[in-house]
Amino acid sequence: MKFLATIILSALFVFTVISQTTKPKTAVSKAKPVAKKGTPSDTKNKKVATKAKPVPSKSKTATTNKKVASKNNPAAPNPKISKGKTATAKPKTAISKGKPTPDPSKQNDEDAEFEKAMAVVVGTERIVALKKFIKTFPDSKRAAEASALIVTVEAQMGNDRLTESDIPGAVKFYKAAIGDAPKPVPDQLFTDTLAKFPANLYFRGYRGEAFELAKEIEVKSNTSVSQLLNIAGFYMSVENGSEAKRVAEKAIILDPASSAAYQTLGLANRIDFLLDESAAAYSKALELEPDSLAARRGLAEMKRSLGRSDDAVALYREILAKDEADLPARTGLVMALFDAGNRTDAEVELARALEENSGNVILLASAAYWYAANNEGDKAVDLAQKAVASDPRFIWSHIALARGYMAQKNPTSAEKALLTARRYGNFPTLEYEIASARAAAGFYREAAEELAKSFSVKDGVVTTKLGGRISRGSNDFTELVGFERRASIFAPTAADNPENSARMIALLELKLELDKSTPNPEVAAKAVDDFVRGDDKMKVHRLIFASTQLLDKKIALPKVVELTKAVPAYLDAGLEVSDPTASVMASELYESRSIAAARGEYISVPVVARPTLSTILRGRVEEINGWAHYQMDDPAQATIHLKRAVSVLPADSAWWHSSTWRLGTALVLDGKNAEAIEIYIRSYKSKPDPLRYNAIETLYKRINGHTMGLENRIGPNPTPAVAAETVSQRIEPTPPPIPIAVPELKPSIKPTPDEIVTIPPGEPKPTPSPAETKPSITPEPMPIAVPFETPKIIVDEPKVEPSPTPLPEPSPTPIPEETMAAVTETSPQPTPVVLKSPLAKETLSAKLVDNTNGLFPPVVITIPPPAIIRPKTAPSPTPAEDTSVEAMTPIPRPAIESTIAETKPSTTSEAAEIKPCSLTMDQDRITLQTSGNERAVVVRRVDDGDVEVLTAVSTNPEDVSVRREAIPGVNWAALFVLRSTSSKPGVFQVRFEAPCGKKEIVVRVQ
Repeated sequence: MKFLATIILSALFVFTVISQTTKPKTAVSKAKPVAKKGTPSDTKNKKVATKAKPVPSKSKTATTNKKVASKNNPAAPNPKISKGKTATAKPKTAISKGKPTPDPSKQNDEDAEFEKAMAVVVGTERIVALKKFIKTFPDSKRAAEASALIVTVEAQMGNDRLTESDIPGAVKFYKAAIGDAPKPVPDQLFTDTLAKFPANLYFRGYRGEAFELAKEIEVKSNTSVSQLLNIAGFYMSVENGSEAKRVAEKAIILDPASSAAYQTLGLANRIDFLLDESAAAYSKALELEPDSLAARRGLAEMKRSLGRSDDAVALYREILAKDEADLPARTGLVMALFDAGNRTDAEVELARALEENSGNVILLASAAYWYAANNEGDKAVDLAQKAVASDPRFIWSHIALARGYMAQKNPTSAEKALLTARRYGNFPTLEYEIASARAAAGFYREAAEELAKSFSVKDGVVTTKLGGRISRGSNDFTELVGFERRASIFAPTAADNPENSARMIALLELKLELDKSTPNPEVAAKAVDDFVRGDDKMKVHRLIFASTQLLDKKIALPKVVELTKAVPAYLDAGLEVSDPTASVMASELYESRSIAAARGEYISVPVVARPTLSTILRGRVEEINGWAHYQMDDPAQATIHLKRAVSVLPADSAWWHSSTWRLGTALVLDGKNAEAIEIYIRSYKSKPDPLRYNAIETLYKRINGHTMGLENRIGPNPTPAVAAETVSQRIEPTPPPIPIAVPELKPSIKPTPDEIVTIPPGEPKPTPSPAETKPSITPEPMPIAVPFETPKIIVDEPKVEPSPTPLPEPSPTPIPEETMAAVTETSPQPTPVVLKSPLAKETLSAKLVDNTNGLFPPVVITIPPPAIIRPKTAPSPTPAEDTSVEAMTPIPRPAIESTIAETKPSTTSEAAEIKPCSLTMDQDRITLQTSGNERAVVVRRVDDGDVEVLTAVSTNPEDVSVRREAIPGVNWAALFVLRSTSSKPGVFQVRFEAPCGKKEIVVRVQ
């Protein structure tokens, strides 16, 4: 019975609700005129009220009726009902709660307005129309679409400004798009449009503007984990680990269970060289998502970098068990096996991996570095060369190649490999490697200058900015730069040694101390002791370099004498180094190498016989010792050592001229003027010089009381009379035996490569023509900054119409910086450079800017192009229809000279015979004295081609003449003599020209 009663009550309830909510019109239509008491209508109403009393209705009307029924006599009519108000109120309540019926006319207006806004062609007007639509129809289902269209139109207008190189205009529209984007930003709108803004600006060189936009987008996206991680990805693509870490931590706060956020944090820590923190983040990511291969791989890489190779092996095997095709895991497993000491298994896996993918650059470079670190140079060079051939942009391939050459005792080849790497980026490790290679070859001065670019040292602690960003210090060079190695190729063991690290610190300390205005002799002497420490074969060259540096600064002179006394014990061993010629002549080659580096060339040092090198070393030691005694006012000992130097050094060589002149100066200090004048004249005869002529003239006049006969012995004075008198007065000594203060002209006493290679062993001979002995200069281009070896985001390039003339294929020879600058200035629109990642198929597009340093391997973050909705416009005219002057005038392209290989074959036989070439000369500008002064210039082709048809023309032949001197048997270089033919001072030019190229030299006559 209870069940039946329940059914009945439910039916009554449903009926009542339906009657009061779904049939309001019926209630209205059945309303009757006011009934009198006792009428049938009154009775009917009474019955309805009685039946409705027990129904548990929740409607407002039912509740009202219930109250009315309870207050009045059930038999009596309700006064309010009798007046007809209740029956009328019910349908009004029901109508007010029902859904409004759509107004067809209003919907038509909405659609029409939207289509009207979409039809607007001009971007700014279209934005206004869309905003007006949203304001007019805020509840429209198309409002969200209109908002997205506003953002995309503003983004496209920003892209158009980029095409026009209007960066402020582009930033303005990008900011407007960010401001008009809804919050939260729809994922598609964010990914397709907003996320591209920072990269569009950054990879065009506008870093500050890019970061500013990234911060504004972050504010819009601060409630979305995925969008925050996308922003962090941008920061990582430009190697800004600190900002990426901050954004990743923000995402973790939003979602502490996000494995992706912890993985992003791990990579950000790695980019900032926080290896332990990176390992911890990856470990947490793997804990949150145990099946994540990416988290497991990141943790394995950090385990490798921290030296926990066995743990890394286990993790890599777990990855490969699930995915055998995982290339980074296969690479990591091979290297982890090497690091764990399991060489047999490692080499088996290495062979297998390279058989499957012979172009695995990361594996080739990492394995090459491991072999170099284990002193196996041949294998290191072989693998590294394959890596460079596969993709030369990965800098660690070049570093591994250089370390392989170092293991082979070939530091000059190592230096060339590292200079090549500098085209693709630069960071402290690369500079340290270059300095180490130069020091191993004996180029200590250049090595010190290279270190000083990025490193400083104080109290034995070396500091630098890792990756160019993160300040870090250590008392060990190897440990300091090791952070970069372990964060990039995860190699825990360095291909360096503690002895070299300590020596490089001492070299840097010595340079920084001597560069001070008032060096501290004690600090400098201590640095020298640390620098020369050891008994290796290069010690003799370090002793000579250190003593020369102290002597040039005239400090710690007793230390100089001490160093020179230690040289003989190591002299023979110093000639057994890999390249003794370069080591012996390093100081003399300094200027030539510097000039070559500025021209993008590399000097190949010719081989000099060992007996000659031995005499040069012995003579230089005696000269240094003697001149140190001279500086200490000990002319007797100075004379003894300088006479030994003169007797040992090859006659008429640059070293001989230097020692002879210093001997004359020591004799003057010793009061032996007559002997000094003969030594002076002997030194001067084959090497005239205005200042030295006047010094000889002054001393000659003091001895003889006149200058008669002097010109017959040493020739005419090359200095004009007034200048000669001035110099004579300046250097006239007061009272004897104070020596004549003759300024030492370093270019005149330092041997050039011409003089170096023409010293015959055992017998004196006049210095031959420079053209006969000029060292071979091979066009080894110096590095230019093209930072493409770091994580990159694909830039949303503005649409660029194709050029009517196809560009030639890129030349293997890099474009010089000045040519690149000219291209940038004259190019009407930015042209992307397309690259390929060694580990991915995605195409990277970026501008040539110093946005990154090439430290990390390529990491591709792909962003799809934005879905820009372009307004419909009239079709563009075909080329035949375009008759404008601009269309008919070809756009001139900048001429690319010398270093760009011609890729388009010539159509004429004459053009096929004459190929463009570059001319070079041993000096770009010379200075002559008026009235008959002469200087020689050697001109040659960079490719060592024939210069028989080379001609020279002076722009002012009445003031500066030029003639060619024959060089028997030499057709790759030409010797020209420039002569001042008048008394007119000024600046003139001489043009050297061949059918394939030309070159000018500036001649200053004074």
